[in-house]
This record gives sequence, structure tokens and C-alpha cells, in this order.
Amino acid sequence: MYGLFICSGLYCFQIKMMEWPEIDIHVIVLLAMAVMVFLLPTALHAKNLWHDHLWHVMSWAADAVLVVATYIHMVRGPLCSIQTGALRGKVCIITGCNTGIGLETAKAMACAGATVIFACRNEQKAHLAIEHVLQDTRDDGVLRKQLQFLALDVSSFESIPSLQKHLTLHMQVYTCLCSMLV
Repeated sequence: MYGLFICSGLYCFQIKMMEWPEIDIHVIVLLAMAVMVFLLPTALHAKNLWHDHLWHVMSWAADAVLVVATYIHMVRGPLCSIQTGALRGKVCIITGCNTGIGLETAKAMACAGATVIFACRNEQKAHLAIEHVLQDTRDDGVLRKQLQFLALDVSSFESIPSLQKHLTLHMQVYTCLCSMLV
């Protein structure tokens, strides 16, 4: 019963927020399953089967499966990845890439073949992050020359000319800003 409310609630919320401009088959299947799970106890009661506790457990299990499937599809969403070599010849400047989401972004961009510039305040932490990326992506063909360090403090206007100088050296730049304001 809770599956119907969770599934339909998440669907309506995401439609209202315009995250999904169209309905796909997965959402239709989830909504149909939610209605079936909602009507299952009534149908079993009409056939005089609801008194058996096995049907209670099966109904709860179907409800749990529906909730998990709804979570996976509507909340977590599909996992995306960049194809190997898709960013070959491109330069990505990533701030805050010595930890967290910036580090994971740097790994993904390096695996896709991009030259990744670690724009960080602390050179020692940036080099540790570069070593970490090289270690984690050794099977993906990431080379040390793909990973570079650039001293940049986004809270200081004095470091911006070094970024501008670096940008003029590279014509095609994709910029990913992943810094956390503390």
C-alpha cells in the first residue's frame, strides 16, 4: 500500500518539477505495479485467500520490491558514464578536485581521455590527488601527462591572472567547478 503512495508521489513531484518532460515506459510499469500492489489485498480478500498469512507476507514483499524499484528509477536515476576517449584532446580545469566530487569528476574526465588540470590551493594535496587518480585509473590507460597542477585559490583575485594565462594556452577548455564554499 505504501508503494502506491511513494511511487505516485515521486512521479507527481518529478513531473511538477519538470524533471521529466515526457513519460517513459519504466514509469508506466512502476505506476501499474503500484496499482496492482494496492489492489492485491482487496482481490485476495474477495477470493477468501487474505486470511492465509502467506499472502500478507507476499503482499508486503511486493510492496517492498516496488518501493526499491521506484527509488532506483526515480530518485537515484540511471548511472551515467563518459565513453573512453570521448574527451581526447580536450582540457578540463577542475577546482576543488583534491577530494570529494571534484576528485571523482577528475577521475571520470581522465578516463574519458581529457587533460585534467587540478586547480587547487594546496600543491601537496593536489599531487596526492593526482597520485590517487593514477592509482585508481591505472587499468583505464590514464597517463601522468594527462594530469596537471595549477595553483589557484578561488577566494583570491590575485590567482586569477595565472588561470587566465593558462586558459589562453589551451583553446578548447571545459570547465568544471566543483569547489565547496566553507
